[in-house]
Amino acid sequence: MYRKSMLWMLTGFLFLYNCSNPGDNKDSGLSESEEMTLVAAVVSTDDGGAMADVEMASDIAAGTTTTQPVAPGMQADGLDTTLTNGWITYNLNVAFYAENGTEMPSFITGVTDKIVYNGSLSGSNQKKIQSLDITLSSHSSLTGTGIKSGQLILNGEGSNTSGYTISGPRRTLTIQAASSYKLEDVSVDLNNPQSVPASGTLTGTVAGNYTLDTGSDTQNDSYSFTFTITFTGDSTVKVTLPSGDQYSLDLSDGTYTKL
Repeated sequence: MYRKSMLWMLTGFLFLYNCSNPGDNKDSGLSESEEMTLVAAVVSTDDGGAMADVEMASDIAAGTTTTQPVAPGMQADGLDTTLTNGWITYNLNVAFYAENGTEMPSFITGVTDKIVYNGSLSGSNQKKIQSLDITLSSHSSLTGTGIKSGQLILNGEGSNTSGYTISGPRRTLTIQAASSYKLEDVSVDLNNPQSVPASGTLTGTVAGNYTLDTGSDTQNDSYSFTFTITFTGDSTVKVTLPSGDQYSLDLSDGTYTKL
C-alpha cells in the first residue's frame, strides 16, 4: 500500500528478516507453507498485518492526510475516525503533539512532532494465491516521534487475534490466532512515497490454536514460534522458519518463495 494509491487518498519494513529459533519454540505441526502463510498474515500490508499499521501511522505523520471516513469525528484532542482502505476497516484514534509536549487539536505542518496512534483493524478477505480466508481482528498502539525532522521513529506493540482458514488439496486448517509483536526504533522516511522502514526491529510471536481436517480425521493443536525482523530499507525480506529453511517474503502483498 503506497501513499499515492491509497483509496482514502493519503497524500503528503525492508530488511533482512531473521526468524529466531529459541528452545521454547513449539513444534507447530504445520507445514512450512502454512507457517509462512501465517507469518505473512501477521506482517504484510495486504493481509492486515503489522505493516498496515506502520504505513497508516506513517501516512498520518506525513501531514497532508485526506480521508474518506465512514464515521468521522474530529475531537479537540486529535483524530477519531473509522475509514476503509480496500477490504480493511481502520478504527483509529490519533493524538498530535508539538515538540514541547503540548497536545494539539490536529496535525499542523512544521509544528506537530509526535503522534500517538491507536488502531483496530477488521474485515474479511479471501486470498486466492495462498488459499487463505481472513477474518481480521488486530490492535496496535504506536508512538511516532521526530516528525519535524522528516524521519518518523515508531515504537509500540500490537496483537493479532484474527481467524484464518488455509485450504489445501488434502487438508484444511481453521485457525484462531493469538499473535503479538513489538516495534523498536523503526525509522520511516516521510519524504519517501513508500513507507519502507530504513532501520529498527520488529520482534514477535506467531501463535494460536487450530483444527486440522484431513477429510478422514480431525485434530486440534496449537502452534507458537518467535521471530525478529531487522529493517534495512528493503521491501523484500528473508524469513528463517524454525526448521532453519529460508524464504523470501514481500512485505506489501505477503507472497513468498523458498530460497
